Amino acid sequence: MFFLGFLDMFSVFVNSIMTGYLAIRGAVFCTNPLLLLSLGAFGCGCWCACCMTCILLALSRCADFSENRFLKMIFEGYRVYFLMFITVLYLLFIMFLTTPASFNSNYVSWFFNPMIGHEPVNYINVYHAINNVIVSITTTLLYAYLCVKLHLKSRAATSKLGRFQKQVFIQSFLICLTNVVAAYIYVYMQYFAPSKFLVIVGQTAWQLSAGLVCIIYLIVNHSIRRGVIELVVPARWERQLKKALVPSSRTPSGFAVDPLSATLTTQPLT
Repeated sequence: MFFLGFLDMFSVFVNSIMTGYLAIRGAVFCTNPLLLLSLGAFGCGCWCACCMTCILLALSRCADFSENRFLKMIFEGYRVYFLMFITVLYLLFIMFLTTPASFNSNYVSWFFNPMIGHEPVNYINVYHAINNVIVSITTTLLYAYLCVKLHLKSRAATSKLGRFQKQVFIQSFLICLTNVVAAYIYVYMQYFAPSKFLVIVGQTAWQLSAGLVCIIYLIVNHSIRRGVIELVVPARWERQLKKALVPSSRTPSGFAVDPLSATLTTQPLT
């Protein structure tokens, strides 16, 4: 999660901060070719690395609910750092060895076709398209599996965990939705002529996929919200704010719920 946070910050720098700046400047490929291609390559690499990290995070969550020892073993000990290393290599591969994207202020978005009069087929990034199709299908299936397993486990423990189930489902659905929408639209933009509205929707979805995650966790996840309050709120106001914004984590049956890992423990709270 910490590693994904860094990738999201880099993505926000390209898809939000620099996109806004370039849009105000009216930038197109001919005005700043080196800057646009550099930012496009970096942004595309960060996007693909974020996609891979999201899949790994979803697999890690599924491993918590699975009895498969091999799946659990993948995320134990130093193997996590190896997975992070593979993700960085993937970022560098996409950034330096595939077709970079270029910004066009007329659409306020990024395209692999720089629109300088050449055939669009010359600028297709096949690896980006494959990445987007894989992340769309995989994250949807993994989060669906996660929700089903959570429902079955919580129903076996108690029948009064509806609120917690709803929180986890909304959290997973929103995170998955922004990635899927951005992925499909950007693949469509490579092969077809999209409307300006669809381009804006795709660009907004890309921005939300990197920037909305923290908002979702702050709204839905009580543990993260409590931690943020402890980090940024002065001590004299902390207790009052916690009482107002952070409800009890005790479920109706007395089981402890850990929203971070989305699991139940049969140890009652003391």
